[in-house]
Amino acid sequence: MESMGAPTSPVVHLHDRALDNLKFIRQTMERSSAFTSVPGWGGVAMGVTALVAAYLASTKSAARSWMIVWEWEALIGAAIGMFAIWRKERAAGQSILNGPGRKFFFGFGPPMVAALMLTVILYRGGLTDYLAGLWLS
Repeated sequence: MESMGAPTSPVVHLHDRALDNLKFIRQTMERSSAFTSVPGWGGVAMGVTALVAAYLASTKSAARSWMIVWEWEALIGAAIGMFAIWRKERAAGQSILNGPGRKFFFGFGPPMVAALMLTVILYRGGLTDYLAGLWLS
């Protein structure tokens, strides 16, 4: 005899729950790939150009000359990074405006804009000694 008023719910088998969990894990891993958008070779190339820029900047005595070296390095590093991301996305058959590339730009872009604005403010205020610390943070 059935108890009255007790709602019956469909039976969910353990196998189905496990498949749902695996699907969720796989989707989460795919979405988290935003920080692997820049291939390793791109990061190495950016690091090499930064080392060259560090050497060149260390030979400059005037703050303006030092800033010019780092401004060029910022442009070169950004170009290398964008090119590396574009090649990786193209090889994967994805658009740079969708998927991991888009997540990378939206995650990395705002801090870079803030650092640029603070750089201009500190430079105009004559506080160039603080720039290296700002850029490292």
